[in-house]
Amino acid sequence: MPTAKELCAVLKIKYRKEDSSKKKYLLSRYLNFKITQENPILAQIHDFHIVTNELASNGIKLDVTFHVRPIIDKLPSSWTDYINTLMHKSEDFSLKQLLTHMRIEEETRLRDVKEYKSHMVARAHTDEGPR
Repeated sequence: MPTAKELCAVLKIKYRKEDSSKKKYLLSRYLNFKITQENPILAQIHDFHIVTNELASNGIKLDVTFHVRPIIDKLPSSWTDYINTLMHKSEDFSLKQLLTHMRIEEETRLRDVKEYKSHMVARAHTDEGPR
């Protein structure tokens, strides 16, 4: 029968391996996270933020400012102009400031798409000509 000390050593090894695997998995999710155009950008950033919180709760703490640049880099290619604008600003953004900017940008883009579609529908109705 194993002693309590031996059992403790075996359990430490087992859980250390599981902890290491979980950290690797979370780091992989963090590094490979993609933001797509198909879903709302802010919802995806929220998912990314959940991953960063899981990393922190597992002992991998990253400076908050370190999260800003990866979020910008993970934006879809349709946001290239916005990315360039952000990158040429001299000030550093906090995560909260970035999310505020992105919320405004996403709302503006959605409004522009809606206005464009309604304009095209109205134009189609006026271009039909006489019947």
